[in-house]
Amino acid sequence: MKKRYQFTYKDIPVGTGLSAQLQHVQTKILVLDLDETLVHSCYDILPEESQLKGYEADLVFHISAKNRKVKTEVYKRPYVDAFLDMVSKWYLLVIYTAAMEEYADPIINMLDGSRGILNIRLYRKHCLPLNVSLTKDLRIICDDLRRICIIDNSPTAYLCYPQNAVPIKEWTGNRSDTALLDLLPFLDCLRFCSDVRSILQRGSDRRSIVPIEKLKRTTVVLRESTKHS
Repeated sequence: MKKRYQFTYKDIPVGTGLSAQLQHVQTKILVLDLDETLVHSCYDILPEESQLKGYEADLVFHISAKNRKVKTEVYKRPYVDAFLDMVSKWYLLVIYTAAMEEYADPIINMLDGSRGILNIRLYRKHCLPLNVSLTKDLRIICDDLRRICIIDNSPTAYLCYPQNAVPIKEWTGNRSDTALLDLLPFLDCLRFCSDVRSILQRGSDRRSIVPIEKLKRTTVVLRESTKHS
């Protein structure tokens, strides 16, 4: 069984004043995590306690792990298609995942749906080691931190850039979840400000816990891709 989600969000054309404001601010960059933010994946069989029992996976494929093929079932977070369709009109979208390409690309391709809105992709190799975990370096996407924000369910992912973060609750199968839908009005407004940090830092005391200079930087890979924006 697949559950279909419908909603109405009026993308009202901006007036003269806001249109002029948009001309004075550069296009913002919205960085999106993958697992537990946009999708949830299960391997081989669904756990008995899974909320996804009885639902048909949106994507099924196999990945290699420890010399065997592992069945991977991927489920979309509620409203993710409509969410991506809407925010792609407002932002330059970047997928930044701690997963490997072999796993991530089939999922990103499914989410993109041949729309060409998720062409910029960063993977595990672009993350920075942090103790036993990984964190994400937004500066490999764009040096201008006024323009960039990240939506990620894991605070570890944005430890170096807390003032650029839009936290979201992790999703593991709740079919009544509306987190992506709830973010749309906020993201609609955020694109008009000259510095996203002036808004995002108000949520809490968001000082960087780990100075980025302390971590080994990865190769700069996307600056040329974002200069035209």
